[in-house]
Formats: sequence, structure tokens, C-alpha cells
Amino acid sequence: PVRGRPAPTKRKERSVMQVTIEPGCIGCTLCASTCPAVFEMDAEGLARVAAQPGPADEEAAREAAANCPANVIRAE
Repeated sequence: PVRGRPAPTKRKERSVMQVTIEPGCIGCTLCASTCPAVFEMDAEGLARVAAQPGPADEEAAREAAANCPANVIRAE
């Protein structure tokens, strides 16, 4: 370490996955039940992204996107 600076610390692993929902949600609730950490249903009964996935939620977010019957979820 450089004098006067703290030693580097290990950073927490963060997800680089971004989840979006395009127009056309049919309100089936599959995504919210598959990955509740990322998806929730709004007052109109349509899905919305509540939070971007962390590493532990990436697999479930991909599963929700793959199984969306309206094919409007993008997990990239």
C-alpha cells in the first residue's frame, strides 16, 4: 500500500445483470412468484422491476425472463 492510503479491500461481488420489462405484460404473476426479490406486481396488476438482481438472484431472474408467456422480460 502507498503510505497514507488504506490497503485495498476486496469488493463485494455485484451483479452486472440489468432486468427490464417491456410494454405488453399480461399480469400473470409468474415473474413475481419465480423471483420476488426482483419483480413485484403494481397496483394495476402488471409486473414491475422492484430491484435489480444481486448475484444470488440472477438465475431466478433469468428463469423468470425465459418463462414469461408474454416474452417482455429482458435479463441481460
